Amino acid sequence: MPETHAQLQLLALAASLLAWWAGTALVLSIVRREERRDGAFVVLGLVAAAALALTAVLAERTEPGAALLGFACGIVIWGWNEAAFLMGRIVGPQSTRHEAPEEDHGRLVHALRAFRAIAYHEGALVASGLALYALSASAPNRTAFYTFALLWGMRVSAKLNLHLGVRNLSDNWLPEELAHLRRYLRKRPLNALFPVSVFLATLLTLRLANDALAPDATGFAATRDTALASLAFLGLFEHWLLVLPVDPTWLWRRVAGGDAP
Repeated sequence: MPETHAQLQLLALAASLLAWWAGTALVLSIVRREERRDGAFVVLGLVAAAALALTAVLAERTEPGAALLGFACGIVIWGWNEAAFLMGRIVGPQSTRHEAPEEDHGRLVHALRAFRAIAYHEGALVASGLALYALSASAPNRTAFYTFALLWGMRVSAKLNLHLGVRNLSDNWLPEELAHLRRYLRKRPLNALFPVSVFLATLLTLRLANDALAPDATGFAATRDTALASLAFLGLFEHWLLVLPVDPTWLWRRVAGGDAP
C-alpha cells in the first residue's frame, strides 16, 4: 500500500479514537451540568444542522479529506441524538415513567414497554439516518450515512444486551430524568444474545479492516474504511466492557466530572 495511504489511515484511526473518547466525554459533561443543558442543546442542534448541510456538500467529493469530514458529520449528528436523549429532551412518552414494574407483567409486555419508553429517541435516530441517506444515496461519498448506520447498529445491539442482562449496566450515568429506564435493565453475568453480537461485530470489523487494507483501495476508500473499521472495533470493545469484571466508567469519569450524575 502506498505510503500516503498509510498516513491517511493513521489519521483516520486517530480521528476515530478521538471522536469516540472525546465525544462521549463531552456529552456526559453536558448532561452532568443541568444549568447548561438548554444552551448546549441549542448549540448542538445548530452544529448538527450544519453537519447535515455539509453532508450534502460532500456527497460528490471523493478525496480523503471528504471522507474524514463525512465521518465527522456522522459522528456529530449521532452525538446530537445521544445528547438529546441523555438530557431528557427526546426520550419517550411521559406516561412510561409511571408504569408498573416487571414482575407485574410478562417478558414480552416488559420488552414492548422498554421500547415505548425510548420510542421518540429511536424515531429521531431513524429520521436522522433517513436524512443522511437521502442526502447521499446516489452519490459516491456516503461516509456520513455509513458512520451513523454503524453507530446505530452497535447501539441497538448494546441496548438489547442491556435489556437481556449484562454484568456492567453503567446506569449510574443516567440523569434523574431517565431514572425510570433502570427498570428495563437487567444485571446478570451474560445473556444468549451477547455471543451473537460479539461474533457479528467481529466479522464487521474484520471486513472493514480488510477493505481498508486492500491493495487497490483509493485514498478515499482507505481513509473511509479505516475510520469505519476503527469505529466498529470500538463498538466491539464497548460490548466486551458490558461483561468483563471491570468498571467501564473509568474511561470518562474524571473528564466528565468525577462521579456519575
